[in-house]
Formats: sequence, C-alpha cells, structure tokens
Amino acid sequence: MNISSAVVKAKPEKMISVRKALAKLPGVEIHIEDEHGTLVVTVEDDQLDTLVTTISNFLHIDGLLSVTPSYHYFEQSDPQIGGAL
Repeated sequence: MNISSAVVKAKPEKMISVRKALAKLPGVEIHIEDEHGTLVVTVEDDQLDTLVTTISNFLHIDGLLSVTPSYHYFEQSDPQIGGAL
C-alpha cells in the first residue's frame, strides 16, 4: 500500500474544473481547498508505479499550476503471511 500527499496549486478561476479532473483520477482524494487555488490531496494505490503515473497525470490538467509532494507512506506486504510487514 502506498499513500502520498501533495499540495496542489491551481488558477482560482479554474478550481471547479481542476477539482473535477483530480476527482476522476484513480485513488485521488481532495481533503481541503481554499479560494486561492490551493488543494491538499492524497493518492492511494497498491503499486508505486501506478501511484507515480497518477501524480504525473496531474500535470496534464488545465489550470493546474504546481504539485508539491508532501508525504509518502508505504507498507510492504509479505506474501508468506498475507499481510503487511
């Protein structure tokens, strides 16, 4: 399990479309936003490469100005015991 958080800056006039585009991406959750175009989001995925691809796709969203990674957590599974290490 991988969980990353980021602070996303968007053009204030594009907030509605940026919010909708982010919400369509797999594993993305918007936790807070303000009227100045700042959003705090998390991305959750079992595979690191998929999570990185999702975050990379942020950069294709019209009106998005920047993405600043804030935190990353990962939990490695042990296939012998069927759970986290």
